Amino acid sequence: MSGVLGIDIGTTAIKAVVLDEHGAPAPGRTSAVNYGLASPRGGWFEQDPAELRRAIGKAVAEVAGGKAIAGVGLSTQAGALILLDENDQPIGPIYSWMDGRAKEIGARLVEERGQEFFAERSGRRDAGLCPPLLRWLGENKPGDLERAARISFVDDWCSRWMTGVSGTDGSNGAMTGLLNIHRQAWDGELMGIAGVNREKMPRLLRAGEALGELRKDVVKEWSLGEAKLPGVVMTPMHDQHCAALGGGVTEAGQVMLSTGTAWVLMAMTGDIGRVKGLSLFSAPAVTGGWGTLGALLAGNGYYDQVVGLTGLANLAEAEKEAAASGAGAKGLRFHPCVGGKREAGWSNWRLDHRRGDMCRAVMEGMCVEARGWLGKVEAQGSAAGQIVMMGGSAKSTLWASIAASILGRPVVIPGAADAAALGAAVIGGIGAGWWRDAREGREKLKVASRRIEPDFRGYRDFLVVTR
Repeated sequence: MSGVLGIDIGTTAIKAVVLDEHGAPAPGRTSAVNYGLASPRGGWFEQDPAELRRAIGKAVAEVAGGKAIAGVGLSTQAGALILLDENDQPIGPIYSWMDGRAKEIGARLVEERGQEFFAERSGRRDAGLCPPLLRWLGENKPGDLERAARISFVDDWCSRWMTGVSGTDGSNGAMTGLLNIHRQAWDGELMGIAGVNREKMPRLLRAGEALGELRKDVVKEWSLGEAKLPGVVMTPMHDQHCAALGGGVTEAGQVMLSTGTAWVLMAMTGDIGRVKGLSLFSAPAVTGGWGTLGALLAGNGYYDQVVGLTGLANLAEAEKEAAASGAGAKGLRFHPCVGGKREAGWSNWRLDHRRGDMCRAVMEGMCVEARGWLGKVEAQGSAAGQIVMMGGSAKSTLWASIAASILGRPVVIPGAADAAALGAAVIGGIGAGWWRDAREGREKLKVASRRIEPDFRGYRDFLVVTR
């Protein structure tokens, strides 16, 4: 019996899952493989394309080795830039979406053009991820940019070596800062600012559209079995859109909090006009309507760093001490974004604060930041009755309880190991012909969930919780 494969190509890990035709994850058919994120200078973040491809192959071989695969869905990090030569070979590293080397150029572009110029095109009031970076490459690595036959991104690059066909969708394109979200086309003026030609950009397809057949050499590389039908690879989707699909966040008014390398709050809306100019990333959702998200770039990295620097043995010990600290972390406050910047900070520090207070303060500070994004979205009419929480922090009952209390909404935690890979597998099922569309495929998924109610004790004086 064949299966469908979902691959989540995240910022620091590859996760994969195989579904059977009834929408259930095949027994033992999940895997996760980590890979590196290098920082050659402060604020610079790069990845090795060869290492990423090896990690994908390892994850797929572990989860699907010897199994016939009828369809493949791809969930990918977005805005990660890679230059390709005329043979589709990488020129230099993958420039991560987290990379900040061009932030001064970005600030200068906004000063020159104005926030409204960008908001009317990309939907955001800044210069986006890729236009400043491409300008930086033109100024600092002109040879690489001149040699590049194609301006690509991780999703499009993977499409090319898996199928030989170029392809990206609106959810990935919107994250680059080069897409006109209203016309769903590469914007000539934004590309002019970036210094690139439209002819070098990836082909734009719709989410849920077939891309091409899996190449025979890739079938061999992944140690897959023979299927009666060739494995059809679907157009890659942004990982947060796939996570929303896998977690059941598909209708207008539903909200997802994804807690990974980045913390992302994503709301589904039926009217893009409501969120225009909020500096949120907006793109068409595969089930209809729009997905609008705000991101906190460092995410769980803050917590991991505190755990490591304070000598805590593991996350279980950290959670135990954070629980003992109590609501409000004895007055200690952690601020993930000081003045809207990437730098974090602390306030109300006292000599009697201990490492458990620090852990608790990070948990609470991240949830307060997420509450700010929720307020922006709800101010435009997308009221959320509950929050679907997923990712690393959702594995902590304490952290999920804190999130419910600070956000003032019940938190629902899907039982799926990786919602983004699961959502990608749903898309793969369309390619296999198992269901008509993403909505039907999501309805077939057999994934349990648990619900955590808000507990306002100790938080009434911490902040005013609104409903």
